Amino acid sequence: MTRSTVVWHPMCSSILPIVLILAGAPVFVQAAEPARKIGLDEAVHLALEKQPALAGARASRDAASEQKRAADSLLALLTGPQIHVRRKQAELGLAIAQSQVEQAELETINAVTRTYLSVLFAKEQERVAEEALANFKAMREAARGLVKAGSKEVTTSDLERLDMYTALAAARLEEARTGQARARIALREAIGLAPQEPIEVADDRLTYKPVKVSCTKAVELALQHRPELVQALLAADLARLEVKAQGLTLSANARTFAATGDIHAKILPASVINGDYRPGPLGPEMPAFLAGSWHQRRARAESLADRAEAVAEKARNLIALEVEEACLRLQQHGREVELLKATVQQAIKQGEEARRAYRAEQLPTDRLLIAQLAESQVKAQYNEAVYRYAIAQATLHRVTGGRFWDAVEKEDSK
Repeated sequence: MTRSTVVWHPMCSSILPIVLILAGAPVFVQAAEPARKIGLDEAVHLALEKQPALAGARASRDAASEQKRAADSLLALLTGPQIHVRRKQAELGLAIAQSQVEQAELETINAVTRTYLSVLFAKEQERVAEEALANFKAMREAARGLVKAGSKEVTTSDLERLDMYTALAAARLEEARTGQARARIALREAIGLAPQEPIEVADDRLTYKPVKVSCTKAVELALQHRPELVQALLAADLARLEVKAQGLTLSANARTFAATGDIHAKILPASVINGDYRPGPLGPEMPAFLAGSWHQRRARAESLADRAEAVAEKARNLIALEVEEACLRLQQHGREVELLKATVQQAIKQGEEARRAYRAEQLPTDRLLIAQLAESQVKAQYNEAVYRYAIAQATLHRVTGGRFWDAVEKEDSK
């Protein structure tokens, strides 16, 4: 008697649940993992641990550290008398890499803050849309009752108009909900979480926290602490040392410091000159080899060092421009919030009065729609102004090199 062999086919794993269902057997489905609630501070902390862009910057810093150890080794002495210059350049290269890590940290914090605030903004706009939709539905029901009662003020055409505006409010609500979902997945990416990991923000409201910033102080802090300027200044020192290194090299095709590193690793933004003037930075330049006689190589290295110093000067000017513009935007959005704050309460009051008067047949449909639309619009504009103000604060934190609060003027204790 032979024993039969049972072979398990991969298709069985997908067919088995169907067989069980057809047989009436209970099938247990694993519940979806609940969304993780995180606050802004926790989101930033997680991002500093998990964001791949930051991990890449740290890996580049580690590579620069290895390059410095190689330059400091005894074996490197065999490369020639220029090794003493190369060691100084390797040290500068490591400092540049560390500054790039600091820049990546600032960019990561900014990305998390912006996307977190975007989720809160979308929540606020969803609230406005829900209130508008509820009000339009209530007014439509009131109008239907008035028409049935034989009202002379409200007609079937008024009902049709209310139906149209109710549909528009429903569409706005869907738009707000989609915006909130998009903001959440953007926040997840900014943190560096896996696509399958659901998250929700712990906060529910977008708050207005006015501050008075000294723009002069903000520019001063940025020019002291911005990693981009630190990198540009160190790169100018690096290029100036190359002149000395070429003077110690006799080869007609001599290597430069760029042969062991990529000075174009950072992507530079392009200039924009349309409605806004947004000049782009001056890019660095250094070939991996310089060819020619001793004098020719030194002369070319001198010119490239001059260019590197121009790059640093351009970076300084661009940083000052960026900070001053960010300060002006913060002031503008602060004024907008203050102007709209009182208007919101007035619009709410007028909307409530219009709805009461409409139910009492003391207000035509046109006037009701104007009051209702004005209330929703003012609320939405106020939320947007608060959001833009908060974003402007986050931008100032980035452009000042993380020293935003040092530029905030302290209130008199009198």
